[in-house]
Amino acid sequence: MPRITAASIEAIKTRIPLEEVAGRLVQLKRAGRNWRGLSPFSNEKTPSFYVLPDKNIFKCFSTGLAGDVIRFIQETEKLEFVEAIETLAERHGVNIEYEDGGGPSTAFRSLRKEILEIHEYAADFYHRQFLSDEGDGPAIRKYWQDQRGFPMEVASNFKIGYAPPQGNALNQLLLKKEFSEEAIQQCGLFYDARGRREVGQWKARFRGRLMIPIRNIQGQIIAFTARQLDSTPDDDPAREAKYVNSPETPVFHKGRMLFNLDRASRPATERNCFYMVEGQLDALRCTHAGFENTVAPQGTGVTEEQLRLLGRYSHQLTILLDGDRAGREAALRILPIALRAEIEVSFVTLPDGSDPDSYIQEHGKEAWQKLLDQAITAMEFALPALLQRHPDTPIGRREAFQDLFHILRESESAIVRNAYLEDAIVISREEAHAIRQDFEHFLHTATPVVRRSQDSEPPAPVKKQHDSLTTLEGVLLWIVLQDVNWAQRLAQVIDHHWIQSDSPEGKVLARILAEAEAETWEGAHQIDELLDTQAERDCFFAVYAEERPMENVEAIANECLLKLARRHIQNQIEQLSGQLADRSTDAETLRRIFSDRKKLSQLKQDLIKHPPQIQLPTTETKSLN
Repeated sequence: MPRITAASIEAIKTRIPLEEVAGRLVQLKRAGRNWRGLSPFSNEKTPSFYVLPDKNIFKCFSTGLAGDVIRFIQETEKLEFVEAIETLAERHGVNIEYEDGGGPSTAFRSLRKEILEIHEYAADFYHRQFLSDEGDGPAIRKYWQDQRGFPMEVASNFKIGYAPPQGNALNQLLLKKEFSEEAIQQCGLFYDARGRREVGQWKARFRGRLMIPIRNIQGQIIAFTARQLDSTPDDDPAREAKYVNSPETPVFHKGRMLFNLDRASRPATERNCFYMVEGQLDALRCTHAGFENTVAPQGTGVTEEQLRLLGRYSHQLTILLDGDRAGREAALRILPIALRAEIEVSFVTLPDGSDPDSYIQEHGKEAWQKLLDQAITAMEFALPALLQRHPDTPIGRREAFQDLFHILRESESAIVRNAYLEDAIVISREEAHAIRQDFEHFLHTATPVVRRSQDSEPPAPVKKQHDSLTTLEGVLLWIVLQDVNWAQRLAQVIDHHWIQSDSPEGKVLARILAEAEAETWEGAHQIDELLDTQAERDCFFAVYAEERPMENVEAIANECLLKLARRHIQNQIEQLSGQLADRSTDAETLRRIFSDRKKLSQLKQDLIKHPPQIQLPTTETKSLN
């Protein structure tokens, strides 16, 4: 595969602000010179993720991960190095060059990247069908404007499309674009109806339906929701389903994303609240009416992973629900998940027979705002709903509170549990002492909660914070990264044998000092050439991200030099002692070993009187920036 030039990689690292990239996933707030937010790599409660704009790198103290903008995209989107570079370049308009002057061929595209590109082509294809003056195009636009009541502006903004009821024009188009058969098979847009091997003959999954693109948080199209129309053919296996979603694919997992989150995240942060509606067209209607902080699940139950994703931008969520029994039960299932995800939920019950789409069309956005203003708290909703499950008897009320206790124990915080319990006591008008006593008894006797979302994969083990800076090599590595001149001075004094090169920090330090000794070390643009493994990259960025006082650096460096030298001598002494224990060693060799060990012991003592010393020049901050 053609290699991307070093200059292009450097342009990606320096020209794309990491705080902008990370800000789409993390609600960042100023922390001195830096930005801070909740880690996108773990489900932490206290912010420990930092972006350092001066260096354009990040450091996550909850996982130990650190790196530049490329590493951030690699970790959050699970991309390979080259994929991350090309993704960033495409999103931010940075031109990249390849060493042979060309670009990557289709054969080298990853499966994930191919599927993403396929969805972009598909969205363009469906949108052209929607806008066409031939075939069903005019009728579909009439349906969109007259029956659904949406202007063409919304169709353009969200790239609404139409899937033709017959033919295989889309898969033929994708084959002409040289997409692999594997990508076409796995993208979810087609299915093999008759056991045909040629993907060009596969059936289109969506036919005769209105097409709504589903985007991930980065704005990439990863799936579609297809709305039934009169033109949906009778041989469609899902003909009776009003809405059909794309199946799970390598880029689309229903339980891990929410419709419209890519557009809603910023307004939700500004307004400190999300609205959640049931369907995509409901979300489109709310967004068009000015309620841009509206999201919708993907036709499945709300998951903990989805709510934790919302929590990166706001911990306040108002859920719009149907007033029937099914709506109440669905909302009750969300409440314990919200408690685990630390989301504060309120509820709005819609009038019978209405949904957000129809309500706003009929009554207007001012009436919709008044309805939102009438949202009730979690306990104002939950307790009456739970009481309706059971007879209005003392035992029935006890059972309702037992149901409530099961919900409240999902919160890890005693403060949160007690606050909700106090709200329930006020709402129920029951005797407070009795309810508290029953709750304490429940907590002591109930089976412990297994805190894991059933809709998500098992959480990856949290990595420990990088401990490079607790080693001598790690401290010296931090010092050489502060100034090129400091690296050159250390290279003149340090003996390379002193460095333990079996650790990542030792390897990186040794390579930088070798470059500095040859006077070819100039800073960050060289670092990729010196790092061979991911462990070395993790080590480098962990040390580089460390912010320490610049006082007494010279004294610290000299102390490290002395300890390195003494450690090296001690290791040699121990090796000689091991040879002395070997009974097969002849007498002459033993005498030489005794002599060498004596000299080393003396040298170790002499180091105290005459330690290796370095005098660091005044820093010119000629560092890795």
